[in-house]
Amino acid sequence: MEFALLLPFVAALAGFIVAVTVVCIETLAMNDLARNCARAAAVSADPVATATGVADDSGARVSVSVRTGSGLVTVHVRRTVTVRVPFLGEMTFRVPVGAEAVMQIGRAHV
Repeated sequence: MEFALLLPFVAALAGFIVAVTVVCIETLAMNDLARNCARAAAVSADPVATATGVADDSGARVSVSVRTGSGLVTVHVRRTVTVRVPFLGEMTFRVPVGAEAVMQIGRAHV
């Protein structure tokens, strides 16, 4: 009897754990993309075009902003992820995720 009462709560908790995991994975992917864009922009003659090109080549639909100054290039990538919570029907959330990476201009970082 107690299991029947707790099952919906356990299913909801499992669904939210899956949803949080999806957001965490997307955040890690954004960090990796920002780092790759900044690395390419740091050794390029045109950092803005290079960072935007790397982001476009990744296949991810992201917005990219690039700032340069003081010998540094800063790349910020953003996107909104729609997360569907399993076991809870059509419950979805739109979560903005983003990342920023800074590299020194003119030095190749491997």
